[in-house]
Amino acid sequence: MVKLDVNKTAFLVTLLFILASPIENILRTEQVVYVLGIAILVFCVIQRKYLLLNNSKYIVVLMVYIFLTCYWSAERQAFNSLLVIYAELLFLYLQLQFPYTESQYKKIKVAFLIQNWILLILCFTSGSYMDSRFWLKSATSGADPNYLSGWFVIPLCFAVELLFSEKIKKVWKILITVQVVLSFYFIMQTASKSGLITNACVFAIATIYTFRSMIKEHPGRALAVLVAFALGVIIAVNNMPAYLVQRLTNGDTTGTGRFPMWVTLAETMLNNPIKMIFGFGTSAVKYYTGTGLVSHNTYLDLLFNEGLVGFIPLVIYIGKSIRIKIKKCPYTVITFLGMSVLLLTLSAFNTRFFMLLLFLIGMDVTENFE
Repeated sequence: MVKLDVNKTAFLVTLLFILASPIENILRTEQVVYVLGIAILVFCVIQRKYLLLNNSKYIVVLMVYIFLTCYWSAERQAFNSLLVIYAELLFLYLQLQFPYTESQYKKIKVAFLIQNWILLILCFTSGSYMDSRFWLKSATSGADPNYLSGWFVIPLCFAVELLFSEKIKKVWKILITVQVVLSFYFIMQTASKSGLITNACVFAIATIYTFRSMIKEHPGRALAVLVAFALGVIIAVNNMPAYLVQRLTNGDTTGTGRFPMWVTLAETMLNNPIKMIFGFGTSAVKYYTGTGLVSHNTYLDLLFNEGLVGFIPLVIYIGKSIRIKIKKCPYTVITFLGMSVLLLTLSAFNTRFFMLLLFLIGMDVTENFE
């Protein structure tokens, strides 16, 4: 009987999940994807007969505490909301239970580029305009303009890495260039200020990081790329949709009404120090913003709902993961830091692209399996 290669199986599950994510976001097939993915990964862990005690333990701590805070949440359906949150966090935990080789990491980066092409195809085939902004036809919140822009962040960063790689053939570089141009076209069509700023910053920082070695080794090529980049920026600015220009120049520095909600939540926490420590309860934030809406800030949502006790495990997970990745996987760190700008204006904790980002910074990349 052939023995199951659990590490390779976990890698294939992750690869398929990355590729299927945009489709499931549109077709609402996430229930099937998560159930099958969790079942396969659990089977792999059972076959291996042990759990790894790595940074994934902080995800478990967070899951346990999110459950406890449901008991004092103002949201009566708090326990019901755990189904989706737990599915995503459990899948993330199981993904982090397996090591990934450097070769597999490279394939994962390519998978994100393919994911981006799938998303671009969906934009062409399932896109529409509403209130002068580009939407994907979907019943999920992940398809609205602001969230849609978040799907481009990871692929764009990896696109820069591959675009300036000498190991990539010219035909693939041309294809990646087209991909980048189309991505920014649809990002601008969403008229998302934070989305455009985030993606532009990630692309620019990744490019500057790449230039460090290029300037030393190929100064002429670096200058040519810089000129091409400047021309691209000028063309993009001159062809921005009118509504995006209006949103960028309307003088609103409050996050389009978000800042007053953040102030309200901050005052509420300061006036309730015990709850600031232990949390107001899972999904409770919308009852305290004064608008009946979430705060449109991923980190503030988590801090308010789960308190410092629930917030700290995620901070530790992110901090330890970045410290490990900063030298080994710098583009992943750039992606996360750039995405944080967008996360400050979106309530995106249980979105697929945020969970994929948490996976990327937390995954264990090794040279060879022992």
